[in-house]
Amino acid sequence: MNHTIRPAEESDYESIAEVLRKTLPGFLGTAESLRESDRRPLVAGPKARFIAEQGSNVVGVAQYRPNVHECQLSLLVTVLPSHRRQGIGHALFEVVNASAQAHQPQARWAEVSEADSDSFRFAEKHGFREHTRVFESRFDLTRFASEDALPALPESFRESSRQDGFEIQDLAHTSLEDAHRQFYKLYFESLGDVPNLPKSPAPSFEAFQKSHLDPTRYPADGVILAVVGEEVIGFSQMMLHKSLPTLAIIAMTGCKPGYRGRGIATTLKIAAMRWAKRRGIQTLSTWNDALNAPILAINEKLGFLKRPGMIILRR
Repeated sequence: MNHTIRPAEESDYESIAEVLRKTLPGFLGTAESLRESDRRPLVAGPKARFIAEQGSNVVGVAQYRPNVHECQLSLLVTVLPSHRRQGIGHALFEVVNASAQAHQPQARWAEVSEADSDSFRFAEKHGFREHTRVFESRFDLTRFASEDALPALPESFRESSRQDGFEIQDLAHTSLEDAHRQFYKLYFESLGDVPNLPKSPAPSFEAFQKSHLDPTRYPADGVILAVVGEEVIGFSQMMLHKSLPTLAIIAMTGCKPGYRGRGIATTLKIAAMRWAKRRGIQTLSTWNDALNAPILAINEKLGFLKRPGMIILRR
């Protein structure tokens, strides 16, 4: 059957969400969450979305969005399994790539599941090459009857608390007057520790508050702080999943270099578990680069289960 490619419209959101749920591992979005992410993107920049139709059915989706890498774009092409090997994916790629190229990006990025060898070959055929791999790890909070049943704080942190006065606070109830600015500063210092993430200028404090402290996504009491005296020396920030209220994401964890090796990152993750348990969250999710061995080791030790990785490709 012949197919047609056209720009996506407002009335297509339901069909687009259905295709993405059927083709992207771990995708839990809805039509409304797609609309919201289009209205309020985390990163500003050019974007477009196209669909492939057979008859009145949407069978494929292609889009590009701004990447966290400055002046670069993330591309997505996906087709329902029952409609593959008909040239639809190639046709979608040609359209979305030409549209993206009009913005003269320095690079284009894509990602495929490790378990999806067909998509990996498709990406390579269209000029993409593997750059790195990232892993989602999940923690099942339903296995624990109460907050008290969760893993205990590490002895190294308890010892530091006794000797140096380390405390765990949150951004909504902290005693520090400048906690928001300290968190902002440490957040971007910590980004430099993330493997394969290029350095880029930090946004203004005001822009950061709007994007990273939006209470509908990032509740203030979900920014867990490690504090000694008047100094924020570590943090773990939680992100709520708009379309799945029983899932929360550990979006970022960081610790100042001079305080590492004292169990602070582990303590912050346990504090995040307790926060999630109090809110009725059932599953915690976190994403980490394959090269970030220390954090992956902490996740495994705490009982996070690593899922099949995502291959990040660049063209």
